Amino acid sequence: MQNLQSDHKIILDGLKQEQIAKIKQRQEDKILEKENAEFLIKLIENAESKEDVLKLSALGMSLKRTGFHFDVRLEKSDRTIKYFVKNEKLSFEPLGEAESTKESDSKILDEKLAFSSDCARSYLKGNDEAQSCRIADLSLKAESQKITHTLIIGDNYPALLNLLIEYRGKVKVIYIDPPYGKDDLGEFATTNYDNAITRDNLLSMLYPRLCLAKMLLQDDGAIFCSIDDKNQAYVKGLFDEVFGEGNFVANLPRLTIKGGKTQTDLFTKNLDYILCYATKIDNITFNKISMVGDSAFKYSDKYENERGKYHTKQALDTSSLGYVPSLDYPITHNEITYYPGGTKEQNGFRWTWSKDMYEFALQNDFVEFKNNRIFPKKYEFASIEGDSKNGYFIELTEKQKNYSQITFVDNIFSNRYGDSDLESLNMKKAFKYPKPVNLIKHLLKISTTNPSDYVDFACHTESLGEVSSTESTRDISCLRTQYDKKVDSQNDNVNSYDNATTTGGGNSRRIA
Repeated sequence: MQNLQSDHKIILDGLKQEQIAKIKQRQEDKILEKENAEFLIKLIENAESKEDVLKLSALGMSLKRTGFHFDVRLEKSDRTIKYFVKNEKLSFEPLGEAESTKESDSKILDEKLAFSSDCARSYLKGNDEAQSCRIADLSLKAESQKITHTLIIGDNYPALLNLLIEYRGKVKVIYIDPPYGKDDLGEFATTNYDNAITRDNLLSMLYPRLCLAKMLLQDDGAIFCSIDDKNQAYVKGLFDEVFGEGNFVANLPRLTIKGGKTQTDLFTKNLDYILCYATKIDNITFNKISMVGDSAFKYSDKYENERGKYHTKQALDTSSLGYVPSLDYPITHNEITYYPGGTKEQNGFRWTWSKDMYEFALQNDFVEFKNNRIFPKKYEFASIEGDSKNGYFIELTEKQKNYSQITFVDNIFSNRYGDSDLESLNMKKAFKYPKPVNLIKHLLKISTTNPSDYVDFACHTESLGEVSSTESTRDISCLRTQYDKKVDSQNDNVNSYDNATTTGGGNSRRIA
């Protein structure tokens, strides 16, 4: 008990320091008056709980920098201390080595999951009034190490506070899918606030949770947030406040429905958005797409064994990158002189390479002349690196490209496939607008490499283990939080939860 109190004090003191630093920064940015900032700091220093610290910090919130503000709504608190208690009925142990090598491995796992589902139904019909977050610990082996998935049933706010004790600064990726309005928040509107869910309430609900999420993330971590077009601008402003405008990574459109009926007389709404922020933008790296085998690489030369095939899709001159005088110079080859844009007069075109880089490329056969133009040769496994100051060199490496901002404008990421995921679990229409499992898998594929922890809170999920079942994500430990709320499915043998937080990884399968 003494160790638990010590851990809570360490977390509380750290939270105070972070929020006081934010208050001081708002004062420096002329967002808060000096007297108000000093008063808030004094109150935070004397706060007795993490909840009070976040509420006091929220009072100093104002988004004047982004052109709007919202009125902070403080969540009601029953002043109880919530802690994790493992629910033995909902949990099951990892398969033993003997079991996992049998041909009946799949059958054994299905039986365990069915047992877990039966326990879940029995539990949900009970009258457990405990004030604790309940954990369904889904443990499965992943090669030589044990990866653990955890479902935390309860409000994600106290769950996140508890997660700080073990996971502060250890989480690689967070995904959130917050409610877009009153109808989506369910009982949250009546249990946590005195009034209906307005935009002020939505932002007030998100603010303390984003503060906690930031504390959970590693220095090279990332957070993704799904949001609709009505609230995207406001939620982005809130993320700018919590994570800093400089840590904004991208606003990714996602196809929600292909075609469909017109919801208004003006446009058919086909998109929502995924906001992405980094803990520290300078530390984060995302995976890239391998271009090996890409059909664009269709030409061969004497270097194919070393450099692979090549393409010449883009000419060396361009007008789309902005005119640079130093890159507007004549190139003479085989008694023919070439100019950017084809004319000696300035026309807005320039070369993409400096003169030194062009000379190096020409000497090493990275250039092709055809149709009165110059084309760089882009190889599968070779590229020119370096600069004019330190010299150029040929780097032999697999050609890769970044993921596109329109990656998720594809039907496989639409709600239709989320519905299909539910239907495959005999949970058709268990809840509205489900995000497809493929979406989460792809976000993890982009943002993670080594085994790490993934947190999903304020989510609607139809599958607890599906996310980590593929080769690209199986070593990721997943955490999810979920309201203690049952969602009925059409199949009596299957139950699901609406709004969950899980942790875990491993070769897991669909969990009811």
